[in-house]
Amino acid sequence: MTRKVRDVVRALEQRGWVCVRQNGTSHRQFRKPGNPFVVTIHGKPSDDLARGTLSDIIRKSGITLFE
Repeated sequence: MTRKVRDVVRALEQRGWVCVRQNGTSHRQFRKPGNPFVVTIHGKPSDDLARGTLSDIIRKSGITLFE
């Protein structure tokens, strides 16, 4: 299952995650009040996320499915 960076960023923002830090166009860090984790997304918006990175984002964010 591959997802584009832009799709995952959009899904997180729709669920209340806020970008708290960004380094250029490649690294974004998201936080959500009440969640102890920081979710880091690496890549340009048009890049595909690696399977392990997507798995880590799903684990930390508690989101079970990106539609």
